[in-house]
Amino acid sequence: MAIDEVWQLHERIEARTGIDWQTLYLPVFALAAFSALWLLPELRRTLHALPLFAIGAGCWAVAQVVEQLQWDRDDRMAAAWTIVPEECLEMTGSLLFLLAFLAVVRTIARGGAPTTGTATGSNSDGIDGSVRGGAQTL
Repeated sequence: MAIDEVWQLHERIEARTGIDWQTLYLPVFALAAFSALWLLPELRRTLHALPLFAIGAGCWAVAQVVEQLQWDRDDRMAAAWTIVPEECLEMTGSLLFLLAFLAVVRTIARGGAPTTGTATGSNSDGIDGSVRGGAQTL
């Protein structure tokens, strides 16, 4: 996604073909959706990964709707003020995808055990060896 944004690939493809880039990218979107469904069990095993991923997907979905509203039927910019919010939503969505991915990688690096716990943290041993919720320190 970052390469596409930096090199403006979807804009160039749309200009050359005359077909809306969102239509051209439907196979990519379908592959991403299939991949997300395939990864869902792993995302559910990792605390915070699923909400981060879901909110990221929501940001991207809203950004695509906003982008559709930017243009009129003659492909002229109709709402230029929406460019910044649309791009911010895309960047935020991508960042949330990255954070979800890193949360899963962290879980795998720690032995693949699911992360459990409350909103304030896990109930596992702390980094310093202390047991949370108790006064015992090793």
